[in-house]
Amino acid sequence: MSEDKKPETKEETSSDPQSKDSQDSASAVAEGYIGHVKEVLTQPDDHFSDDSKASRNYGLISAGLFLGLVFVFNVITQMTRFTSWRFEFGFLISSFRVVLALGVPIVATVFVLRWLEGRSGTARSTDFYIGRFGAMLILPTLLVAVGIPLNLLDVALQGWFYGAALIFTYISVFMLSYLYGAQGKLQMAVLMAVGFYFAYRLLRMLL
Repeated sequence: MSEDKKPETKEETSSDPQSKDSQDSASAVAEGYIGHVKEVLTQPDDHFSDDSKASRNYGLISAGLFLGLVFVFNVITQMTRFTSWRFEFGFLISSFRVVLALGVPIVATVFVLRWLEGRSGTARSTDFYIGRFGAMLILPTLLVAVGIPLNLLDVALQGWFYGAALIFTYISVFMLSYLYGAQGKLQMAVLMAVGFYFAYRLLRMLL
């Protein structure tokens, strides 16, 4: 009877290596992204002067975090604007519209910058611009993240942080245009930043 029980223990542990590998890969991505954020914040000159450090994956993570926190901030803003908290499904829809109003110009900017650089004969990849824009969005993401708990605590400064996040997003468009897309052409960089602002405001009005 003891011989019949031995095969069962081998089958129970057969799937463990796969789950462990997925956990290790997730932790590796998290550690790599944290290191990426530290480098962008503490050594921005070194980071943005080296084209090889532009990472599409990290850029997508940063953009996703930024838009996700913008969504959360706007939901909380609507929930706490009355004397007593309340939640309505419409809060989610209106907050998603804000995300769309920001997300669409961000995506469009990536392709326009690549097109602008391509006019000179050579152009970096779309992945490059995704990585660079994502890195630029790290500071606005942190500002929105600070504004969320202030919003929950009903501290009047939350609007300052959210407004600063939007301002630095416009500055990011200007910097990306001046450094890469427009290649040092100040007028074109200004037009890109202004165009991004009006595209965002127009979509906010239409959506």
